Amino acid sequence: MRRFIINQRLRQLNTFYNFHRQIENGSIRNIGFYHISPRILFFNKDNGQHSVKQTRNFSQSRVNEHKEVVPPKEGEGIKINFITREGDKVSIMANEGDSIMDITQAHNVDLECACEGSLACSTCHVIVEPKYYEKLEEPSDEENDMLDLAFGLTETSRLGCQIVMRKDLDDITVTIPSATRNVQFKGDKVSIMANEGDSIMDITQAHNVDLECACEGSLACSTCHVIVEPKYYEKLEEPSDEENDMLDLAFGLTETSRLGCQIVMRKDLDDITVTIPSATRNVQFKGI
Repeated sequence: MRRFIINQRLRQLNTFYNFHRQIENGSIRNIGFYHISPRILFFNKDNGQHSVKQTRNFSQSRVNEHKEVVPPKEGEGIKINFITREGDKVSIMANEGDSIMDITQAHNVDLECACEGSLACSTCHVIVEPKYYEKLEEPSDEENDMLDLAFGLTETSRLGCQIVMRKDLDDITVTIPSATRNVQFKGDKVSIMANEGDSIMDITQAHNVDLECACEGSLACSTCHVIVEPKYYEKLEEPSDEENDMLDLAFGLTETSRLGCQIVMRKDLDDITVTIPSATRNVQFKGI
């Protein structure tokens, strides 16, 4: 059974790898931006290692890629009002075709856009004034999938990267939520919104991020080993003796290594970044 699973994963990997090789050599063109819905594909190429988790049917919806914003000509601007995290009102004149993501980045408004408009996170979540919400196009399935992960979701929530300014949206007001729960996994970067109390192990399993958790959090292996960004490592509680015993078995141990099953999200860990090592050494102790 294990050999079958390994062979199946290798076939998936070869298919995906050949697809990207065809893009690189020009055999496939004009593909737009491909993304997975509703699951996220985590393709980790760190140190030449490849891992493919579960894949779903490809969608060819084109995302709103980040573009440069220029000041509108006098008398031609469209007004947008932001209610910031601190409750302040900031009004900006924008051009038709500018997205809220582009506008906030151009004018240093504090709205996080971790995935740069690729519909791979919900960090640009905003709450739209109801009378303007009704004027917007229906959100796509991909946007709805990401909104499901947003903190403080409301009936008029949208992603800022998907709201594009039009003349009938003049004087629109959007509110930026006061908090986010953003966890980023490096290799290829995947950003996920999580709840306070969720562990890194729980988050990766819920969103098909390829972090092995062989013992399911029972502190009997080191397969959920992750490397934590130093400034966040200092905020974590000291590892227990049991966690340290398992970390001693981890492949590629560093000074900021921890087990994902033991890292639990808190407000002061917002925007934490963890790196999943390119290889794992699986040693399990049964009967513990």
